[in-house]
Order: sequence, then structure tokens, then C-alpha cells
Amino acid sequence: MDRYLLTVTLRADGASNFNKDNRWGYFPSVATGWRFTEEEFMKPFSTILSNGKLRLSYGETGNSNIGNRAISYYEVGINNEFGDTESKGVYTKQIGNPELRWETTKEWNIGLDLGFLNNRINMTAEYFNKTVSGQLNERDLLVYNEVKIVAANLGKTQSQGFELTVNTRNIQNPDFEWSSDFTFSFYRDKWKEREFTWKPAAYSIYNAPLRGEYGYLAGGIIQEGQSVPHMPGALPGQVYIRDIDGFEKDTDGNIKYDTNGNPIRTGKPDGILDDADKVFYGNEDPGYLLGFNNNFRWKNFDLNVYFYGQFNLLNYGSYKDLWLTGADNMTGIVNLYRGYNMPVTAKEVWTHENPNASRPGYFQDKSTWGVGDYFHKKIWFIRCRNITLGYNIPMNTSKKILSNVRIYADVNNPFVITPYDGLDPETDSTVWSYPNIRSYSLGLEITF
Repeated sequence: MDRYLLTVTLRADGASNFNKDNRWGYFPSVATGWRFTEEEFMKPFSTILSNGKLRLSYGETGNSNIGNRAISYYEVGINNEFGDTESKGVYTKQIGNPELRWETTKEWNIGLDLGFLNNRINMTAEYFNKTVSGQLNERDLLVYNEVKIVAANLGKTQSQGFELTVNTRNIQNPDFEWSSDFTFSFYRDKWKEREFTWKPAAYSIYNAPLRGEYGYLAGGIIQEGQSVPHMPGALPGQVYIRDIDGFEKDTDGNIKYDTNGNPIRTGKPDGILDDADKVFYGNEDPGYLLGFNNNFRWKNFDLNVYFYGQFNLLNYGSYKDLWLTGADNMTGIVNLYRGYNMPVTAKEVWTHENPNASRPGYFQDKSTWGVGDYFHKKIWFIRCRNITLGYNIPMNTSKKILSNVRIYADVNNPFVITPYDGLDPETDSTVWSYPNIRSYSLGLEITF
């Protein structure tokens, strides 16, 4: 078996939708491997460690999927009438960017493959780090331009993560077999470099996660007689939004900025709800993911059970919450007079007779400031995705017509383990949420 491995490649790709000076992209890659169990000093451990390989690789790939955006062109339209004659109009349809170039992805990873007890237990651990530079996207132009956007290479993002896979043959004999596959992974995506025209809000983070969430902080529900001067027009039953910070201002009331162009904060409430009061809620991506698959065989019977889960997952609120409180302009009061069915949580909505309710009143949508993070929570779940039971009917193969007949029963999404009390921890975060369905099936497989 090869002890040392090395692979080197160079790929050259041309794209006719780029200017001739930027048409070609060159993408190298290199991969190395070391089977250290082949070394003499590892021989004494061969009864325990049956396979060991260390891998390191680096590679680049390109993307040119932006269409023919490097050129400007015109179209006929927007006609005008002068007297009794219609005159054809010609207008700029697209402003081209001759500087467009290949979007480039650079990735390196390091991996370790281990096999124990004659490969009855196999483990693979891998860390990856990927950057995407010159992302092909659109840049806004100043408002006086006839065309409002232009294609451009914008910014750089970074993704990194870890993946662990463990495959085991737990039991293996003529009548009974049991094997398992376990996976654990997490990944983090963030901005590494922003485009020079990026205009951050006061609460923005330069190296923020790509799918980060920001907003106000909630502080309960406004009660009758409660004064909230920083929320003019607020009504009892609406979510109380916290005033936590303010901007320094000059004598004319203009916000002061530091040398980097960032607004200067006071660190104290100022009686106004604005961007100074918004915070970073967290990353929309799950903290980490698990998978666990088991295969059993007893004589002619086979059974497969598969679980997967997500943990440290940011949830924005259940259908049971958002259907009632005016999310997406679909207010609880509107749903009531339309005759829509309401979730049982309607009993927990704030009213004058129910001031200790856990959910805002039906007129929450009249609030200028929304619900903030009132319904946000970190959740987790483990879902049994699939259970399949099969039976292979013994066949007399001497006639060579049928080689195998298998019947099976399958249930998809039989149950979920989670403390979450909404409709579904995986899909429930909007007004129009719909849970994963449970389905049953019977099947027959015939091999001739």
C-alpha cells in the first residue's frame, strides 16, 4: 500500500461573459497524504490501530455565473408622442462592468482517518477553512443614474467548520448484525472583508455571520397605567421595547461620528428608540448538528433507524405566537373577523381581563417598534427521521428467475424529542409554518 501520496492539478477555465483581460481563471490544487500505519514504528500497534492516514489539501475553484453583465446595452421602449406621431424611445437597460472577474473559492482542510480492531471501528475527523473572494453580486448606484444597479465583485466571506464521522460494526455473526454511523459537525460563516461601498447601520458588525439577526430588546408587555415615554402612542398589551443606548449629538441635534465614520454612543438611555438600541441576536445557523444511523439484521429481517438533530438553534417564534400578534401584517384581530381558525394559544393573549397573559394583545401590529426579541429563544431537537423494517423472503434460486424478494414497511418522521412547544422545531418560525408530515408506506422489491 502506498505510504506517501501527492496529487497536484492546475485547471484553466475561460468565460466569454468577462472582458478579454479577465476572461481566464487559473485554479491550482494540491493534496498530500501519509499512511503512518505503514511505518515500521507503528507495527507494534497493528492489532489495535489497523489504519491511520493524515491528509492535507488546498484547492481553488472559480465561478463565472453572472451572465453577460460586463457590457452596457440599450433597449427600445418608453415611447413618447409628439403631436400625432409616436416616437420610439431608446434607454440604457444595463450598465456594464468591464472589471468583472472570476469569483474565487480557496479552501484548505486537514483530515485524519483512523481504523481500529481490523477496521471494525472507523473514524474520520476533518477541519476545513474556505474563503470566497470577489463574490459576483450587484452594487447599488447613486440615484441619479438611469440604471440603479451594476454587477460587481463584492467582498470576501469565510467559512470554517469541523466534521466527525464514526462507523462501527458493533455485532457481526451469521444470524445477527448491527452497524452504526454517527456524525457530528458544525460550521461558521462570516464576512471577512466588506465591499468598499458598504454602509453599515449603527448596530452592524464588520465580521458578522452571514446570516446574523439584529433588532430591539423586549422587556415584557405594557400594562394599563404604565408610562412608556420613549414609545409614544404605545398601547397596553403591546410589547415593551427597551431603551438601552443613545447617540452623542451636537448642538444642532446631529449625530456625532468618530474618525472611522461610526456613530458615537453615550451608553445611556436617551428616551428615543433608534438604531442605537438595536443589538445582535445571534446566528441563524444551528450551533452544531448530529446524525445517528443504525442498521440491524437478524436472519432474514432487517431494520434501519435514523436520527438527526440540531442544537443551539435560534428560533424567532412559533406559529402559535406570530399568528396572533400581527407578524407580516396578518393580525390576530383580522384573523378573527375573517373567521380563520385560531390556535389554542389565543387564550393566552393579553386583554384587560387577562393582564398576566404570556402573549401580546391583538393590536400588537399597531406598534411602530414590533416585538423585538420577545419570542426569540434557543432551541434544540432530535428527530427520528425514518424507521424501516424489511424481510427477505427465502428463494429457491436454482430456477434462476427471481434472485431476491423483499417486503418492507416504512414510517417517516415518527417522533421528535425536543423541549420546544411550537408546531415543529425545524420549520416553525413564521406565520405560515407547516410541520413535517408523518407518513407510512409498504413496499415490495423484486430482483430478477
